[in-house]
Amino acid sequence: MKNTFIKTRNAAKFILVIAILFITNLKAQDKEKPWMIGLGVSAIDHYPTNIDGLLSDNGIQTEWFDQYFNTNHYNFGFKMSATRYLNKSFNAELSLTFSKIEKLGNINLDSSVSLFAIDLNGNYKLNALFGSTGFFEPYVLLGAGYTSQKSTNAGYPFNSTVSLNSGLGAKFWISDNFGVRIQSSLKYFFNNGSYRHFQHSASLIYKIGGDVDSDKDGINDKNDACPEVFGLVEFNGCPDTDGDGIVDSQDACPTVPGIIAERGCPELDNDGDGVVDSKDKCKYVPGAEENFGCPWPDTDGDGVVDKEDDCPDEAGTSANKGCPVEVTLEAINALKELARTVYFQPEKAVFTPETAGRLDLIVAILSNYPNAKFHIEGHTDNSGTEYFNQILSDDRANAVRNYLIANGIKADNLTAKGYGGSMPIDANTTESGKAMNRRVEIKLEQ
Repeated sequence: MKNTFIKTRNAAKFILVIAILFITNLKAQDKEKPWMIGLGVSAIDHYPTNIDGLLSDNGIQTEWFDQYFNTNHYNFGFKMSATRYLNKSFNAELSLTFSKIEKLGNINLDSSVSLFAIDLNGNYKLNALFGSTGFFEPYVLLGAGYTSQKSTNAGYPFNSTVSLNSGLGAKFWISDNFGVRIQSSLKYFFNNGSYRHFQHSASLIYKIGGDVDSDKDGINDKNDACPEVFGLVEFNGCPDTDGDGIVDSQDACPTVPGIIAERGCPELDNDGDGVVDSKDKCKYVPGAEENFGCPWPDTDGDGVVDKEDDCPDEAGTSANKGCPVEVTLEAINALKELARTVYFQPEKAVFTPETAGRLDLIVAILSNYPNAKFHIEGHTDNSGTEYFNQILSDDRANAVRNYLIANGIKADNLTAKGYGGSMPIDANTTESGKAMNRRVEIKLEQ
């Protein structure tokens, strides 16, 4: 009993020294620090495992879990372990145990047995089922191992063999990297001379390993808000694909630069004039950027905007910088001569075949003066009644007007009226005189 106490006290001192060396305040996660090493004491107990022939002090066959916590049955040694993080639910552990077996339950052996065991166990973290508790991490284990043990004890042979392992354990984290682990496992053997037993252990544990940067963006996963996606430092490792200052996760248009007010999408431009609505004073009417999205005014309606119109209050032509073009005397005389050669079929407002060419010449002259106003007059001789001649002259004047409009002359620039036989230019006593009176006149309105 005294020897057991001394061994336990010395082991406790050793664990305390190791704890002082390894305590740190560095924050770490399993993924960031995937390796964990452990060093501690081991206690092997054969008594509570219902080994055939192993009797209690009063000669009764021992049963499972009899005197499970009785340290008088314990064989103390050392245990080393290395644990690898696999995922949030599982770890893999490789452990080495060194011990001297001096008792088999309550039976003191004639000579101690050197035991060496190597075990590979999988640990399932119960926090994966119940949620993380921070400092407390319980788990169950299942695995296999090999135990090497030789003895010359008469009646109690020890043989080396393979074991099946199962058990429970828990880690208690003192800091982010340093903690204590308590574990109890059953090692089950199937051949004679290999005594199944419980192995209890208490170890100091310490997480080691390098920082992880899964997305290779230069930001460690522990500090990366988007650890699986390449991102930017200013956004804690999250991406901003379009570079508009809004992270993709909050950007409704992640591939097109936008603004915060539109959730990362471009600002609206309702009239499509290239001036966004916030800067467009005429947001529903296309306009010029330099005029704040509004169209330039054209007061005189001549198609030349006021800022480029030298005569903004008077209709003109673009060729004359918005000012009207003065009709020349030559043009007026030409119109007079051509108009008098516009002929109609007798008593009708239908052009004779040769008249079309002359009308086209009139169109060509009028096209040079798009803003000038002209009046078309229709005249007859004194043949027929005054009523009939008035109607005929009106029809002929409007026939000329309609032809000119149909060929591109603005309707607003043309007026037409018939005067019957009231304005002869020759005597109606001769046929030649009557022919002169059956005419059309085109005059510039002043």
